[in-house]
Amino acid sequence: MQRPTYILWLLGIVGLAVGAAFDRAGVLAIGWTCLLLAATLLAVNLLASLRTAVRPLVLPARLLALAQVFLPAGLLLALVAALDTGAEGPFTGPPRAALAVLLLAGWIGLTVAGSLLHLLAILARIRNFTLPMPQPRPLRDRTLTVTAGAGVAALALARAPGLAPLGAPAAAVTTAVGGLLTIRVLALALRAAGPTAS
Repeated sequence: MQRPTYILWLLGIVGLAVGAAFDRAGVLAIGWTCLLLAATLLAVNLLASLRTAVRPLVLPARLLALAQVFLPAGLLLALVAALDTGAEGPFTGPPRAALAVLLLAGWIGLTVAGSLLHLLAILARIRNFTLPMPQPRPLRDRTLTVTAGAGVAALALARAPGLAPLGAPAAAVTTAVGGLLTIRVLALALRAAGPTAS
C-alpha cells in the first residue's frame, strides 16, 4: 500500500497548495480528500502490521498506533469544514481549534512521543549493551494509551458548541499524560547519554 499512499498524499499536498494559491474551494476539497484517503491507507497498513506484531505491544508501538487514529479524524474534519464553509473554513472557522488538537496533540504529539521512547531506548542499548530494552508492562501501557486517547479526543470535542465543559478535565488529563511521557523520555535520554560500555 506504500505506492498508492504516497501518490495520494502527494496529490493531496499539491491540491491544497493550488487550491489555496488560487482560492479554488473545489481543488482544496480534492486535496483534503486525497490526504484523507492516504491517511486511511496508512492506518489500514499499520493495523495490518499490528495484527502480526509480537504481543504484548510495548508502549511506543501503542502510542504510534493511537496517533494514526487522529490523522484521518483531523483530515475528515478539515474536509467537512472546507465543504461547509469554503476554503478558509478549516483554518479560520470554528473547527480550527479542534483540528489543531487532533493533528498537533493527537497525531504529531503522540507520534513524536512514541518515536522518542523507541529511538532513545535503542540508542541507550547501543551505547551500553548491559542495559536491557524496556519491557512491556501491559496494564500500565494500555492505561496510558487509553487515557492519552481519551484526553485528546475529549479536548477536541470540547471545541464543539455545548461541550465546552469537557475542556478543563480533558486538558488536565492530557497534560498529566504528557507529563508522564515527558518524564519517561527524559529518563531514557539520560540513559542514552550515559557512559558507553567498554
